[in-house]
Amino acid sequence: MFPALRKATMMTLITLGCGQCVAHPFFNFLDGNDSESSLLEAILLIALTSRQYIYVADSGTNLLYRMDDMEGTNLMSYDGSALGTAFSNPSGVATDSQGRIYVASNARVYRFDDMLGSNQVEYDGNVGTTFAQIKGLSIDNQDRIYATDNTNDRIYRFDDMQGTNQIEIASGFFSNPQGITVDISGKIYVADTALGNIQQFPDMSGTGRVTYDGIILGNPFQNPFNVAVDSQSNIYVACIGNGLFQFSDMTGSNQVENNIVTTYGNPRGLALDSAGRIYFSEFTNNDRIYRMDSLDEAGLVFYGPFTQPIYTFVSSN
Repeated sequence: MFPALRKATMMTLITLGCGQCVAHPFFNFLDGNDSESSLLEAILLIALTSRQYIYVADSGTNLLYRMDDMEGTNLMSYDGSALGTAFSNPSGVATDSQGRIYVASNARVYRFDDMLGSNQVEYDGNVGTTFAQIKGLSIDNQDRIYATDNTNDRIYRFDDMQGTNQIEIASGFFSNPQGITVDISGKIYVADTALGNIQQFPDMSGTGRVTYDGIILGNPFQNPFNVAVDSQSNIYVACIGNGLFQFSDMTGSNQVENNIVTTYGNPRGLALDSAGRIYFSEFTNNDRIYRMDSLDEAGLVFYGPFTQPIYTFVSSN
C-alpha cells in the first residue's frame, strides 16, 4: 500500500471485458490486457478530457489511444498520419473548448477534430523560434496554446495553429521544462525537472516569476515532472523522485505529501478531473495509471502491457 496512505478504501470488484476480476486492499486493479490494449507498447501520456475520455499517447507504436474510462472501454487509436507525417514519440495531449485534440510530437504540435484525424493541421513554431522538442501542452480559456520545449529550454504561447501572436519565455529561466498548465486566472505554471522547482508566471511577459521547490516540510521536490491546478487554485506536483505534492499557493501553504516511490515507483503524469480526482501515471516499476480521490485516499488502477506512461491532462472546460 502507499506509505503515506492513512485511510482505508472500498474493495470494489470490477469485472473486466476479458472476464478477469482483481481486488486489492488499496486499489481496484483493472487489467487492460485485452486484444486492443495489447497494442500499447510504450505509453507516454494519459489525458482525461472534458468529455471524460482518457487519451494515451504511445511512444512504442507512436499511436494516440482513447478510452472511455479506467476500464479501457471503447479503446481506439490514431497514428497522426492524416497529412502523411505520423506521430513520432508523442507526448503532451490537450483539448480545447471545441473538443479538438492537440498532441505534441517531437518538434511539432498536431491538432485534429476526432480520432480519425479529421481536419488535421500541424505547426512547428516557424513564426518565431522553431520548435526542437515539445513536451507539455496546455490550452487556456481563450483556446490559446501553451507548450514547453525541453531542448530549447523555453515555453511558447500562440493563438492558433498558424502561430499567430507567438511569444515565448526563455531568458535562462528553464532547464528541462516538462509539464505546463494554466489556471482559471491565466497564471502559468511550469514543472522544471532539472532545476527542481515549479515556476509561476502571471503572464507571458516573463516578469513577476515566482518559484517554489517543495521545501516547506523539509522534503524538497526531486525531479518535478508535472503540475496541475484545480478550480480552487490548489497546486499539485508529480515528482519522479519523491511522489505527489499538494499545496495552496507558491509558498507551500497547507502542503500535503504522498511519497509513493518506494512501493509504486516514480510518478510522471498528473491530471485532475472535473470531480477533483487525481490521476497519475508511473512507468519505472509498475507501468500503470492510478486514480484517487485525494492524496491520502486510494482509488482505481488501470494496468496492462504499458511502458512509460508519462503526460496527463484533464480539460477544465
